[in-house]
Amino acid sequence: MFPINIDQDLPASGILTDQEIFDSIKQKDKIDEESESDLESEATEEIPKISSKEALEKTNDLKSFFLAENVGCSTYIDFLFSMENYLLEKTCVKQSKINEYFKN
Repeated sequence: MFPINIDQDLPASGILTDQEIFDSIKQKDKIDEESESDLESEATEEIPKISSKEALEKTNDLKSFFLAENVGCSTYIDFLFSMENYLLEKTCVKQSKINEYFKN
């Protein structure tokens, strides 16, 4: 029989020294701090303001998309109709009646 050396190319690892353990933990903490600061900077980015008209257009685009899908999207479509109603109520200004100007 011939000996089988299936793990001869794998790197061998021994017991880590205290300094190596400390350095690996320190490096991991540094990476965690960098990723946290990246997340914080992303969270503080300014969200662009859009007008009610633009929001209504985007809502209509989404509504058209989900209506075309037509498979299990009724909840989304109902929600988009509610959003559309909110936006229409917000943007519609009711005209004053003429008799409101002639009150005593």
